[in-house]
Amino acid sequence: AQRLPKLGLAMSRLHGLVGVTDAPMACRLVAEAAEEKLPTALYVLGTLYEAAVPPLPFDEARAFILYREAAEKGVRNACARYGLALLKGWGCAASPVEGERWLRRAALAGDGEAAALVGDLQAHPNDGTPANDTEALAWYQRAAEAGHVRAMRVLGLAYRAGRGTPPSEQEAATWLERAAAHGDAESAADLARLGSATGNDTGQAREAADRLLALAEGGDLLSAFNYAVCLHLGVGRAKDPAAAIAWMRRASEGGQLNARYWLGRLILEGGGDAEEAWRLIGDAALEGVPEAREMMRLRGAA
Repeated sequence: AQRLPKLGLAMSRLHGLVGVTDAPMACRLVAEAAEEKLPTALYVLGTLYEAAVPPLPFDEARAFILYREAAEKGVRNACARYGLALLKGWGCAASPVEGERWLRRAALAGDGEAAALVGDLQAHPNDGTPANDTEALAWYQRAAEAGHVRAMRVLGLAYRAGRGTPPSEQEAATWLERAAAHGDAESAADLARLGSATGNDTGQAREAADRLLALAEGGDLLSAFNYAVCLHLGVGRAKDPAAAIAWMRRASEGGQLNARYWLGRLILEGGGDAEEAWRLIGDAALEGVPEAREMMRLRGAA
């Protein structure tokens, strides 16, 4: 009866939800819950080993075993992570066929990251078979509708190029706008290029940046995030790394989705405080941001 409260306390200590961040205590509590075979705790402990949250070491093999146990108990996120580990050979011998099977299982259960990965496998087969753009598009659509930002961008580019679907500038703009609204910097740049290619007034980028600034100054966190992206990429504004970090920090401190990851990345790219940057990226990884998790994995493997 104490397992769920124990896991809840652990997660609150990881994220500082009670005003206190205590990673060692959180790791101990999660490990205790995992020993009792609580499915969610098995998965969370795997993520802690993969992210090397102190005092735990980086241990892909241990994470793999924990993901497998949780996946076999039906934890959707674990099915996705277990499938990806099998696909890539992370902590195990690679088994692409078995990995895709688990990814499809997670995708059909609503996991956007898994659906996007299945789309990748259809668009870029590793076994020498031709790409199946139509099926890939269907999986990317499923992923995008589940909120997967990269899939939104891939959909936008597919509609623009007519890959797996008749071309549609309107659909392309719709999906790129959705991705940009979720903080995808590349999609913001794609939108600017799309507007230029269709003959729209290039002054629209400046007007859009003006609107974002006004909203951000009024406290809108998504606008603060997107204005930071404009400053980072030079969309509608001259590039200004320091101002981009300042606005991204405001979005991050307000809890805007993906802002922690982007703030950490901007700090690293600008040669700032690496310890702070990696802490932010680590927090984002624990929140499930795929790009952050990959950065932490690569850092741990280095």
